[in-house]
Amino acid sequence: MSERTRTLLGWLGLLALAVSAVGPVMTGESAYIGDGVDVYGTFWFYGWVSHCIETGTHPGFTDWMFHPYGKDIFAHTGGNIIDAVVSVPFQWLLGTPHYQPVFIVFVLLANTWAFRKLLRGQGISGAAEWGASALWMLNPYVMFELLTGRITQAFLVFLPLAFHHFMQMGHGRRRDAIYAGLFTAAQAWTYWFMGLFMAVAFAGLAAAQVLRSSRSESFWIARWAMAAASCALVVLPGVLGMTVAAGAGDVPGIGGAGGWDGWLASLSGGAIPHLHGLLLNEANGVHFVGYATWGALCVGTVLHPRTRNPWGVMLAVAVAFSVGPQITLGSNGDVPMPHYLFGLHMVPFIERLWFPYRWVVMAMFAACVAAGVLLSRLPART
Repeated sequence: MSERTRTLLGWLGLLALAVSAVGPVMTGESAYIGDGVDVYGTFWFYGWVSHCIETGTHPGFTDWMFHPYGKDIFAHTGGNIIDAVVSVPFQWLLGTPHYQPVFIVFVLLANTWAFRKLLRGQGISGAAEWGASALWMLNPYVMFELLTGRITQAFLVFLPLAFHHFMQMGHGRRRDAIYAGLFTAAQAWTYWFMGLFMAVAFAGLAAAQVLRSSRSESFWIARWAMAAASCALVVLPGVLGMTVAAGAGDVPGIGGAGGWDGWLASLSGGAIPHLHGLLLNEANGVHFVGYATWGALCVGTVLHPRTRNPWGVMLAVAVAFSVGPQITLGSNGDVPMPHYLFGLHMVPFIERLWFPYRWVVMAMFAACVAAGVLLSRLPART
C-alpha cells in the first residue's frame, strides 16, 4: 500500500470518528450539540461576531444585550473571537443552528491535524501516530466542553502547533521560536487562560531542553526570548486593554488577590475561594482521568522512563493545578493547595479562572503525546 493511500485511509478513519461523535444530532431533531446555558451563549456570540463581520461593527461592545445600556464584551469575557470568526463561513453556508455539528466536526479534525504535525516532528508515524491522534481528538476534556456547548475551550488547533515549534527550536531555526510564540498567542486569543496553561508547560519543557541538549544556555535563552517576544507582540493589545479596564473597575470578579500577605493568610486559615476544580467534576461523574483507560494512560505517562520527562512532569503539574485552590478530605475539612494559592494571589487575573479543572487539558495533551511515544515502541507487524 502506498504512503498516499495509507494517509487517505487514516484521515477517512479519523473523519468517521469525528462524525460518529456528532452523528445523532445530524440525523435527529435537536440539530445541535450541547446542553445548558453555555450552548445558547455560544450561538449568540457566534451570531454576534457574524453580524460584526457583515456590518463592520466592533465586536468588543454590544447593544444586543442589556439594551439600551449594552455590554462590554471585552471587559467581561476577554474578547476571545477566533473560533467565532472561523465559524462564520459555516453559519453563512448552513444557517443556524444547523452549522454547529458540521463546525464541530471541522474543529475536531483541525485539532487532530495540528496534533499529527507535532507527533511527526517527534518521529512518530504510522499506527502510533493514528492511535494517539484519535485519542487526542476525542479526549474527555474536549468531549465535555463540547457537550456543554463550549466550543471555544475545545478549539485547540494552535496548542500542538506551538509545542511543535517550541520543540524544534534546538535545530537552530529562528523561525521555530517565532512560530512557537505566535501560535501560543493565537491560542491565548482563543481562550486567554490557555496561554497561562501553556506558559507553565513551556517552563518544564525549557528545563528539559537545557538538560538534554548540547546547546549552550545562551542559545536557549535567546530562543525563549524570541518566542516570548513574538507572543507578547500579539497579546499585548489585549493585556493592556484588560489592564486599563481592570483599573477602571470594569472587569468583574477581580479584587480578591492579596499578594504575599494574601497568600500567607490563605495558608493559615484565611478565606479560600470555592472554585470548580477537577475533583468536583470527578465526584459528580464528569470524568477526565477517572476513566480506567485514561487513568492508566496518565499513570503510565508519569512512570514510564520514556515519557516521564517531559510529558509525565507536564501531566502531573497540570493535574496539580486543575484541582484548584483547595481539596476537601471528608471530615478533615478543606486542605489548601499552596501552589495554586500562590498563583491566585501573585499572577494577575488568575482569580478570574473560576473553572480550574480546565487546566486538565494539558494533562490530556501530555498523555496523548506519551501514548504516541509508547505506541511507537511496539514492534512493527511484518
